[in-house]
Amino acid sequence: REIATALRTATTTDSIDEIVESVGIARGRRAAAHIESWTTNAERLVAPGDVATFRESMRPIGHVCDGFERASWQVVRPARETLRIEAILHLSPPDSARRAADPIRPPLP
Repeated sequence: REIATALRTATTTDSIDEIVESVGIARGRRAAAHIESWTTNAERLVAPGDVATFRESMRPIGHVCDGFERASWQVVRPARETLRIEAILHLSPPDSARRAADPIRPPLP
């Protein structure tokens, strides 16, 4: 957050030609749990008539996030009417690899 704030408030004498709107990094499972909390509390976030649609829209996004080990992103505004989004998504290893690496549970045959 501090980096985004510093980049967003850069002066015209600084060498930054674009405005950074957002930067971040997140673990996939944590992001999935966070998004799931939005669906659980949808009544607080959207109009009453939009709750079902909101839930239907957000659940698949949570499932996709759960497939990433981690993700990082940067949203830049090079011009007033333009947003450039850069994302790096590191996929989680397959379940079989996770089970093989888990010292508590032996790998499946």
